[in-house]
Amino acid sequence: MLCFRYIILILFLIILSPVSARAVVLSPDQADWLTKHKDTIVVRPEKNYPPFSFVSSVPSIKPKGLSVDYLELVARKLGAQPTYLEAKSRAVIMTEIKSGKEGVVLALTETDERGEYMYFSEPFISLPAVIVTRKDFKHENRDLTLADFNAKQVSITDGYAVMDYIKNNYPRIIIEPVTDDEVALQKLLLGEVDAAVMDLASLSYYTSRDMLSYVTIVGQTGFEYKLSFAVPKSMPELQDILNSGLKEITSAERAIIKDRWITFPSTPEPSKNKLSIFYLGTPLWIGFSIGAAIILLILLIFIIFHNRRHHHYHVASLSREHDKKQKISDLTEQLEELESANSVLGENMEEIKALEKAIQDKIQHIND
Repeated sequence: MLCFRYIILILFLIILSPVSARAVVLSPDQADWLTKHKDTIVVRPEKNYPPFSFVSSVPSIKPKGLSVDYLELVARKLGAQPTYLEAKSRAVIMTEIKSGKEGVVLALTETDERGEYMYFSEPFISLPAVIVTRKDFKHENRDLTLADFNAKQVSITDGYAVMDYIKNNYPRIIIEPVTDDEVALQKLLLGEVDAAVMDLASLSYYTSRDMLSYVTIVGQTGFEYKLSFAVPKSMPELQDILNSGLKEITSAERAIIKDRWITFPSTPEPSKNKLSIFYLGTPLWIGFSIGAAIILLILLIFIIFHNRRHHHYHVASLSREHDKKQKISDLTEQLEELESANSVLGENMEEIKALEKAIQDKIQHIND
């Protein structure tokens, strides 16, 4: 019982002591840049690039996604505030950046062409691009490669880095450009293409929503998406500032973001009713506090159950002891009654024997 009290005390201390994120140490130039920009980071989110950056059909809704969570976490560590511009397609965003407009692009893979007009942060996540087909696609029982799709139609989102990779290394593949991964999968399901190529996270987003139960991964492309934040070359200070923030993200925080947005196709979707205490729109210490409170509640329930069980056992033991004593008392009483009856019976036997002897004596006297 003393051990449980120590556990409860520790949990209360956790709840009452919030875990604060580490402050990012910036250089004087970086701090000055943020101050001049009113501690604000302008962001140009993509409209339909789940699970990295996407919005609902209502324009005023704030963008969400894996890369949005990363940026907001970096901003909190920097003591800055993101300002989101209207979400647009990647093609429009890239055109605006090329024209000299400022802002952070949330999830891009660095290429030579993009490097001519943008700076890239360190990658915050790395994911493979995979080959997806319908489940009824006939092939040998082995992993396929892009070479197996020579002279076949493959849908790829236009403007994604993997498209240039395939054009340069597998020129015999017939590429079907599409506006986004969802359209690529729709064409695959309708039989308009033989396969689709996309990153594993995007595929998991659609399959986890039960939109596509008829597709499967048949192989790897050999291309790795290394997603970074990208900024115009007119904002080199922001590149360094974002890198400083990314360095402060812990492995536990990375795991929380990944688990929130990436559910692999073979894994059932988590229940929507499941409590998630690590929602990244909430300060991390609140998540820890709620978690500690839940653990505390479980422990208290266990202690109450344990005490009640012990009480019932004790009462039952007392009851059994009482019954035992009562039975012994009753048997003792019966024994005493038997002994008393035996004593009475002994006395009667003595009287009968005396009477018998007297009668025999009288008979003998008559005979004489």
